[in-house]
Amino acid sequence: MRYYKITTDSPNVYPQTECLTVFSAEAISPWKIHDGINVPLSFKLKKKAILTDVVTHISGPAEDFLISKRMKDIFDSCNIMQHQYFNAILRTNKGVHDYYWLHLSQPDLARKIDFKKSEFVQTEWCVEKGIICLDSYDHYIRLKSQDNLASLGVNINKIVMLKEFDRTLDLFYLLPFDSTVYVSEKLKKKIEDAEVTGVSFSSEITI
Repeated sequence: MRYYKITTDSPNVYPQTECLTVFSAEAISPWKIHDGINVPLSFKLKKKAILTDVVTHISGPAEDFLISKRMKDIFDSCNIMQHQYFNAILRTNKGVHDYYWLHLSQPDLARKIDFKKSEFVQTEWCVEKGIICLDSYDHYIRLKSQDNLASLGVNINKIVMLKEFDRTLDLFYLLPFDSTVYVSEKLKKKIEDAEVTGVSFSSEITI
């Protein structure tokens, strides 16, 4: 199954938005699906920023997307990892637009990694230190439990998934090893055919 990295684009200003409800956005955790965040998230398009279907932000989880109704309809037509939507308001100098915050959270997906065949890199305070061998996700959890300074990180260089991984997924990412969001060829084509603005694709991988 072929997948592609999807990234957000800021045509001329990064980030395109200023979050007006910072505390609500920062309360969103990549480790869980939430209940109780009922206040709509609110954003303001920055001066000279161009309005796109997917707009960049720096509040809340970096893997989450702030999207238009058009992009939401495309996501809803596909099989994406565990997620939820929050209503969002995007204010511009031309009015107020209804947007959606797509929150992605499914930490157990990392248990579907074939740890023996994948390749990991250890980091300390985000600086790469070299290859690290992990036997399993639980092995990583044990290492983190001994990391009193919270300096240990692990990135994934080569992804190999177990047969049990759901290869019908059209969008996923692998917390905590990789913040890259991957999309299937089917979803990529739908986005390109609809001429959605604010995203680009790169680095085809086979899983």
